Amino acid sequence: MDEKIIINKLHIEKFRELEDVYVNFGRKLTVISGRNGTGKSSLLGLVSQFLSFRNVNDRNDINYKTLFNEDFESEFKNHLKISEKYDTPDKKYKINIFLEGKSKLYTLSTTKRDNNHIRFVLRGNEDRNFTWPSSYLDLRRLTPMVYRKEDEEKKLELDGEDKKLLIEWTNSVIPKIEKSENISTNIPEKDIKSASSGEDNVGQILITLLSFKKLKENYKAYNGGIVLIDELDATLFPKSQLKLLDLLLNLAGKYSLQIIFTTHSPTMLNYIYELKQKTEKNSRTSNDIAVNYLTNTRGKTENMNFESFGDIVNDLEFKTTVNKANNDRKINVYCEDIEAKDMLKRILNRDIKSQINIESKVTLGAEQYISLIKANVTEFKKNSIIVLDGDKKFNYENVIKLPFSLPPDQIVYKFFEDEPAESQYWENDLKFNKTNFAANETVNAIRHNLEYDNGKYVLREHCKENKRVREYFKEFYKDDEIKRLLNTRGCNVFTILKNKQKKEIEKFNNDFLMAINYVKSNIYIN
Repeated sequence: MDEKIIINKLHIEKFRELEDVYVNFGRKLTVISGRNGTGKSSLLGLVSQFLSFRNVNDRNDINYKTLFNEDFESEFKNHLKISEKYDTPDKKYKINIFLEGKSKLYTLSTTKRDNNHIRFVLRGNEDRNFTWPSSYLDLRRLTPMVYRKEDEEKKLELDGEDKKLLIEWTNSVIPKIEKSENISTNIPEKDIKSASSGEDNVGQILITLLSFKKLKENYKAYNGGIVLIDELDATLFPKSQLKLLDLLLNLAGKYSLQIIFTTHSPTMLNYIYELKQKTEKNSRTSNDIAVNYLTNTRGKTENMNFESFGDIVNDLEFKTTVNKANNDRKINVYCEDIEAKDMLKRILNRDIKSQINIESKVTLGAEQYISLIKANVTEFKKNSIIVLDGDKKFNYENVIKLPFSLPPDQIVYKFFEDEPAESQYWENDLKFNKTNFAANETVNAIRHNLEYDNGKYVLREHCKENKRVREYFKEFYKDDEIKRLLNTRGCNVFTILKNKQKKEIEKFNNDFLMAINYVKSNIYIN
């Protein structure tokens, strides 16, 4: 088995505009961000420079290739562009490499070629590169497919399981991709003219990760690898950026990968900060994510440890620091009614609730909220989160729907109806049992006038009252007996559902966090 390589830190003593700069690396994800011209892409190239895998093919007489039929290493010309005018031998470039679990210092430095050009040599490892599989995805992957030459289209054939897995991964980032017999970088079932650049970008990234899965299965000495991606967020909508980060974090652990990428995206940066805070709470994952931000605000390029995401955005946007009150500003959350607010307070995780302010004085209908968004009212279009009932449909980054297909008051009612008389739920401190429920006046009105049909409550044909379905449930939820029961210890239906329907509630919390990140990126930028 090849000796495991985990990059812990780089110390760039001197390389172009980078001088005496330390860069930290996470065991799974490493983010390199910063202003243009600060050397972000150069850092990716430097990492590629000291990794090699060709000798593995020579040693095993087997040609291990990616699914694109490329080597698990980058060619020098693809990751570092050397200038004969500026990258001269007298510059004496030097980069110190610190590996996890190694006390030995490794150094990447330049020497003079016979033609007066420079070449890089790794010192401390018998003057040869580390044997470690890597893949470098540069900006060429973003060339629109319609402008590519036919021989630049990377065709590949996948077996059934790998094809299914690729489609599953892709759908988790950009739904909805169908099956196809022939898969190219332009994603299944998409021809060269119709596939979006976002789909193509994601496709190339995920096929690269799938290549490492195949390498793990076929190469007995597999111990991990490194994936380098320039401008990870390019061509992707905010929600897809966040979903891609979730997937990368998961796959990095699964295939023992260090995924190192650059980004300018405020949405992605904010979310990576959230993920980093989560992983730091557990000693096993505390070193999984590293964030580096390069800035030349004070002249020379530095790796700054900013106190907040807001400071990073201000530097990216060339703005002065906003006041702390704005940095700590809570995000307004608007709901359709009091029932939705009650549900929200019960099912949101504590760390999310600490970042928001659930508006108590504003309750509008779904159509009214959407009309405010369409009218470009800033507060509702991008500076707040709008929560709608689970039966609503929409397509806005800051609008999310409650879990389950029924409105909150109907969720409560249906829970009571479905709970058998012998259930422990009815053995509560209030002594309110199923018989008491059945005797409730608002319950009788619902049973008499409504029926549950095909996943929703509808009026019975014989109903003579001039009331809408929602009015029956409003009266039910406001009933004093029902309110007392819901406030009794152990009897709140939303809390019970949070504990029972963990998968749906977790998905809702993740969606809510994505909405928070979207809004935060708008607040800090505007």
